[in-house]
Amino acid sequence: MADSKFGPSGGVGGSSFDAPKPSGDLTWRIREFNMRSASRIDQIQVEWANSAGDIKDSHKFGGEGGTDGEFDIANNDYLTKIDGTVGDIQRSTRLFSLQFTTKNGSTSDIFGTRGVREFCPFW
Repeated sequence: MADSKFGPSGGVGGSSFDAPKPSGDLTWRIREFNMRSASRIDQIQVEWANSAGDIKDSHKFGGEGGTDGEFDIANNDYLTKIDGTVGDIQRSTRLFSLQFTTKNGSTSDIFGTRGVREFCPFW
């Protein structure tokens, strides 16, 4: 899978972030997304796993609001689509919702609540 990077994110005071796969010779895959959300997405963390069974977490990006949620991706599966919505609050575009889909048809719950504008940055 190719690396992808998308533009600045976050609310007032937010900044762009990256959760790149760990370096090294082994093959890494996204194993899990951890997040905190309520009316919108407040925090995202990516958990990576490699072919030797090692697990590494990205930094936690965002705040501590909302409730914990996670989406696990099975060993024989991989992410194929991310859907989401954004909206504006206090003249700042915020990430309101995310939903993940895998090759084998596993679909996450919708994290956050639907915003005004839909996007699908990755499919």
